[in-house]
Amino acid sequence: MAKKTAGVPRPSKSTDYVLQFITREAEKGWQDAKATAANLLAEAWDYLTVHPDREQPGLCYILRGGLATLTYQGEDHARYQYKFSHGGRIWYAVVPPTGKGKAREPGRVLIERVETGHPNETEPGRNFR
Repeated sequence: MAKKTAGVPRPSKSTDYVLQFITREAEKGWQDAKATAANLLAEAWDYLTVHPDREQPGLCYILRGGLATLTYQGEDHARYQYKFSHGGRIWYAVVPPTGKGKAREPGRVLIERVETGHPNETEPGRNFR
């Protein structure tokens, strides 16, 4: 009989994007969302690792107005919002893959914010979309 060990980590493809927290608040928000909406967060993981820059109305899109740009380490990126539940949101930017062949670096999804409730900044009547 096999010895009981830790769970099997989720495998990834070489074309998958790597998710990266860029704020402590995002990491904490992820843990909160995992505790309250684990299945929906797993679906978000699948979407973000495969095609994070694919816009889909009502699910994933670039924010507009003053929220459209995320500056990280001196570089500007489009700020996306992914809706994983009725109020739950993930704000992130995408860094595309670089290089080719064995020198290829995977793309990265820079997770800035994870909210289990609707962010106030995107309330109806504000200039965000």
